[in-house]
Amino acid sequence: MILKKIIVSLALLLSTLLYVEKLNAAQSDSNQALKLALKNMQEAILAEPLVALEELESLSIADAQLDKELRLLWLLRKAEAYNFSFQFDRFKVPILEGKNLLDDNSPPEIAAMFYLYSAIISQRRGDYLTAGKELQQAFRLSNSVTDPYVKGYVLLEIGYNDTLEEKYESSLKYLQEAFRIAKENNNPLLIAQTYEVYGVLYSYTAKMESSVEYYQKAREIYLKLGYPYFIAESTFGLASNYRRWEKWQQAIEGFEQYRAAVGDLTSSYTQFYYHYGISLSYANSGNCDKAMPLFSAGLSIDGFKDYKAELYKKQALCFADLGDFQSADNSVARARAIFDEIPELKGTTWQIEVDKIAAQVAAKRKNYRQAYQLIEQYYQAVIDVQRRNTSQSVEELKLELQSEREILELELLENKTQLQELMLNNQQRQIQIQRLWLYGSISVILIVLIFLWWQFRVSRKFASLAITDELTGLANRRFIFSTIEKIVLHRSQYYRHSLFLIDVDDLKPINDIHGHQVGDAVLKTVARVGREISRDGDVFARIGGDEFMLLLTRTDEKTEELIATRLLESISAESVEATQGDLVVPTVSIGVAAFDNNTDTPAKIYAQVDEALYRAKSSGRNRFSR
Repeated sequence: MILKKIIVSLALLLSTLLYVEKLNAAQSDSNQALKLALKNMQEAILAEPLVALEELESLSIADAQLDKELRLLWLLRKAEAYNFSFQFDRFKVPILEGKNLLDDNSPPEIAAMFYLYSAIISQRRGDYLTAGKELQQAFRLSNSVTDPYVKGYVLLEIGYNDTLEEKYESSLKYLQEAFRIAKENNNPLLIAQTYEVYGVLYSYTAKMESSVEYYQKAREIYLKLGYPYFIAESTFGLASNYRRWEKWQQAIEGFEQYRAAVGDLTSSYTQFYYHYGISLSYANSGNCDKAMPLFSAGLSIDGFKDYKAELYKKQALCFADLGDFQSADNSVARARAIFDEIPELKGTTWQIEVDKIAAQVAAKRKNYRQAYQLIEQYYQAVIDVQRRNTSQSVEELKLELQSEREILELELLENKTQLQELMLNNQQRQIQIQRLWLYGSISVILIVLIFLWWQFRVSRKFASLAITDELTGLANRRFIFSTIEKIVLHRSQYYRHSLFLIDVDDLKPINDIHGHQVGDAVLKTVARVGREISRDGDVFARIGGDEFMLLLTRTDEKTEELIATRLLESISAESVEATQGDLVVPTVSIGVAAFDNNTDTPAKIYAQVDEALYRAKSSGRNRFSR
């Protein structure tokens, strides 16, 4: 009886073990099928990321211990679906979880992609140093990967990160290797991605025509493949290049195409970069009215602090154009603070350009001393960057030559017959170093000469601004009164000089009824007519508000009357278009006074001409009085 019970128990145990084994086998087959499905899902994610994301989220892969590789693959595909639908905040979650699951037994192609995507996250927050470290880890893992796309993708992302840090020589090296892999394996996506990063590199080195050409090549391939994320990104890159190329209309159209391309993929990322690109295009084309609300919309979006620095720089110039110098200073300060938070951008053209923007703001405020100091500081920084880049290239070549020389010396011990070849190579390299130093010195001299030339131009420009009325381009009050003072001090008894004081009639009602833009147009019209009628040697100036002054040298009473009459008739023959099709016909009143023996100060001649103007105004306006 006992034996029978033992036999029955053993039979039940065996049946249970067989059943569990069948269940495990079924689960294993299911996991393998799911892995295969996830591996083959990449095309669907690229073509329709939102649809693929719904399918991925419907899967239940919760227990990583059952099959860690399966969960890693699932997390990777979810991350890609989030990334290619511009959901970058959600993109971070599976990447972080996946990196925490990685161990020495994780498949290298999956581990490499997790590090690569983690580097992209670092890039997007402006942390290029961390991104570079993560990409190097991805690069080490890619050496064990058989998939050429993973290898090529890692290489081109390293090249892209180096481009962002302005390490153009190393960037080009990685891009060339990525392109070789793409071509050898005939992978259109990798080819297009490499074209796109070439476009970034050429853009950063100001070769806009080449940059646009590469972006167009990439976009054509993406359109054929039908990958919405890459179509949108290349469209944005193309529009950005048109902006840097100062082709404003094409840039604005391109950013509108970008907004249409993202369609259902709209996110804070796409919203920010749309506002970033189109606001800079409007601002750079001189349309601050359209740019300002777009600046505010872009700056209100969280993140993107390195790119926000560019928005603050351009916003500062627009504030200065609008006369709001306090806000302009605040925008400059915010840009500086951002660069202080990103050490990798210290010394780059992005960072040193803040001084140039600050100089432009100071010049618009008419603080020319500060503007000169800032612009001098900016160009000195430009020279330092150029000198550093030249010196770095020479030092890298010296280190490379030193290493080669040591190798040749070791080989010489093994084979003395190579002595003559070694000496010849060494001489050639020394000559090459001397040439590089010579070229470097010439480059530095040229940069210094260019800086001095720019300094001369800036000095002349500031000198011009000091004696020029900004609105009309005429001489200003300071210049004409200085000229009058010289005439008073050195006047000859043989020559007659006279002065016109010209006042625009009813300018305040024009401003009140039609707005200051129409009032400014009236002032510009008076300036243009006066400039056309003035003779060589005469000085025509705007001395403030609605008053102009015309200094006639070597004249007579008949000429004074002729010029005054021509001014009255020519100005009243003009018209300025106002709102709703109304026309404003400007008129002026003119006071005329001649220098005489009693005119020993500018104040006396000004008092005389002001009294004459008062009589002209009192007599009904649109006339002159001597």
